[in-house]
Amino acid sequence: MRKNLIHTIKEKGTVGAVEFCNAKATTLTDSITRLNNANIKRFSDKPRNSNHMANAIELKHINTFKKTGIRRKRDYSHSRKRKG
Repeated sequence: MRKNLIHTIKEKGTVGAVEFCNAKATTLTDSITRLNNANIKRFSDKPRNSNHMANAIELKHINTFKKTGIRRKRDYSHSRKRKG
C-alpha cells in the first residue's frame, strides 16, 4: 500500500493521496477487524463527521491521552476482542 501511496502522491499530489487513503481506509479497517476479531471505529472529541462523535467512555480515553501528552500508541495488544 505504501508503494501505491507514493505513486499516487507523485501522480496526483497530496490531494490525490488523501483521496487514495480515504478510499483504502474502509477496506483496510474491515480486513484488520476480521483478522483480529475486533471492533474498530473512528471517534473524536472534535469530529468533522457527526458519525465519529466520541461517546462518554471514548471521551474519557481522549481526555486521558490529552492529559498525559500521549498522542499515538502503537501497541494495540491490550485491545479487547469483540464478543461473538
